Amino acid sequence: MTVGQALERAEELRPGSRVSVHTRQEWLREADGMLRERFFKASDTDVTSGEVNREGYKEVASELTKRFGFEKVAITLRESINANINNWSAMLYDGKDYYFSKRYNMQIVARVGGGDSFGAGLIAASLEGYDPQATIEFAVAASCLKHSIEGDFNMVSMDEVLKLAGGDGSGRVQR
Repeated sequence: MTVGQALERAEELRPGSRVSVHTRQEWLREADGMLRERFFKASDTDVTSGEVNREGYKEVASELTKRFGFEKVAITLRESINANINNWSAMLYDGKDYYFSKRYNMQIVARVGGGDSFGAGLIAASLEGYDPQATIEFAVAASCLKHSIEGDFNMVSMDEVLKLAGGDGSGRVQR
C-alpha cells in the first residue's frame, strides 16, 4: 500500500477526516537547524557499522515531540551489515510509551519505496484501530516485505503483511 492509497482508504473509512502527512522534504526544511545542532544523532549509534542504540532513539523521539508538538513519532532503525543485507526494525513513541518492533534480517532487492511502505503501514494500521505495538509491527513488516520487491510499489496484501508481523517469516508458499 502506498501513502496515496492509505490516504484514499482514510477518506473511505472516515469521510471528511483530516490526515496529516509530512513529506521528507517539508520535514527536512523545518528540521535543518536541529540537524546542524547534532540533535538528530542518536547517542551511541554508528549507522555505518550497523550499531543502533535504542535508548538514543528514544531521546530523539522525545525531543521531536517536545520541539514540534508531534503526537506520535515513528523511526525506522536500519542496521547495515553490508549494502545488500540489513537488520530492519522500528520504534513508535506516543508521547508516553516507546514501542519497538521485532528485528528482521533482510536481503535487499530494492530500497526504493521502503520508507513509503513504512509510512503507509503506519497509516493503515492506525486506521484499522491497531494498538501501538501492533501498529509498529505492521508498518515494519510492510516495509520489510517491500525491500524484497523491485520497483516503487509494495505489491503485497494486508494478509501477507499480517502473517509476517505475526511471526510467519518462513517464506513458504501459502495457498
